Amino acid sequence: MKTKQELLTKMQELKACKDAVVWVTDLETDLASEVWDRCERGDWLLWLAGELGADRKLLVSGACACARTSLLYIKDPQALEVTTKALVIAEKWTKGAATDEELKIAATSAAAYASASATVAAYAAAYAAYAAYAATSAAAAAYASACAAYACAAYPATSSASAAAAAYDTAYDARKDSLANTAKIVKDIIKWEDLNF
Repeated sequence: MKTKQELLTKMQELKACKDAVVWVTDLETDLASEVWDRCERGDWLLWLAGELGADRKLLVSGACACARTSLLYIKDPQALEVTTKALVIAEKWTKGAATDEELKIAATSAAAYASASATVAAYAAAYAAYAAYAATSAAAAAYASACAAYACAAYPATSSASAAAAAYDTAYDARKDSLANTAKIVKDIIKWEDLNF
């Protein structure tokens, strides 16, 4: 069994973000597997899974499932169509039913739409497809992590500064809940035993 300290050393070698390193350092456990089990951030889990060699199809499945949580925030029908198509193609890829060319087109379309419309859910879908299309496992891990981060950022924005100030706590809580939800999603798909550590 790997220890928390061994995992922490590996995370530092992989240049994990400072917040993740601090969180692991402060966590009261001696086992690396318990770090995985207790983590409540889907973006951190997808990054770690990719960096520790989880099967690429599991990684992409996790990214797609996280991205799907953001679909309900898309009000524009065209954005919803482009975003959903990117996710469907990435999910098909995990089953061997989509080509790299289809992935590239879907990811590029979702990313272009996200750039034009500032739709974070479209970014989540684009990054899920890019995780499948990525040339390396490290790139796939980065895209999958970004996918979860964008999915968690997809809560509705407020329209005025005063409303934004009043909604700050609500937005913070919503993001925290979303991160925890995506963490559960990732752990349902990718188990600690699936990592090469």
